[in-house]
Amino acid sequence: MSIQRFASVLALGLALSACAQHGDPEGRVVSNDASAWSHQSAPQWQPAGLAAQPRLQALRDALPDDPVHTPEVTDWAPVGDGHPARAFVADGATADTPAALLARVADVLPENRFLGKDIWEQTRRLLRDDEGHAVGVVLHWGMKDDALAGRDYRLRMEPDGEQWRLIAVDTRLQCRRGISDEGICQ
Repeated sequence: MSIQRFASVLALGLALSACAQHGDPEGRVVSNDASAWSHQSAPQWQPAGLAAQPRLQALRDALPDDPVHTPEVTDWAPVGDGHPARAFVADGATADTPAALLARVADVLPENRFLGKDIWEQTRRLLRDDEGHAVGVVLHWGMKDDALAGRDYRLRMEPDGEQWRLIAVDTRLQCRRGISDEGICQ
C-alpha cells in the first residue's frame, strides 16, 4: 500500500470514528449509537412516550453526579405572543388530518432555519386519544448551545366537522445544566 493510499484510508477511518460519536459543549463524549439510549424510550403509541426525549436521559447517564447542574426539562407553557405557531391558534387553523396540521405548524417553527447547522435533529410524533382528540409533538435536539440541548412543541388538536382544528401550542426546553429560578436553562 502506498503512503498516499494509507493516509487516505487513515483519514477516512478517523472521519468515520468522529461521526460515530459527538462531543457536547462541555467536552464529554456521548455516543450516537441508538443502542446506547433506545432502551430508555417511553412506550410507543402511549401518552407517556409521545413527548419522551431519550437523548436527555442518555445525557444524564453520561454525566457525573452533580446536584446543581443536572439536565432537566421545563414544564410545558403556551408559546408566547409573536411566535409564528401562535398565529395558527388565533386564526383557528384547520387541516384535513392531524398529521397535515402538525406538518403545517412544524414548517413555520423558527428552529427550522438552524436544522442541519446548529440543531441536529427534528422528530415529529402524533397520537390520537380515545376521545377523538389528537396531540402532536415536534422535538428538536442537539442544539449547539452550552445551556439548551433541545426545544419541543406540543400541539393539541380537535375535530371540527370534516377538518381538524388546532386549539393550543405549548413549548418546553431541554436544559443541559438544569433550570434557573427564572425557569430558563442555566
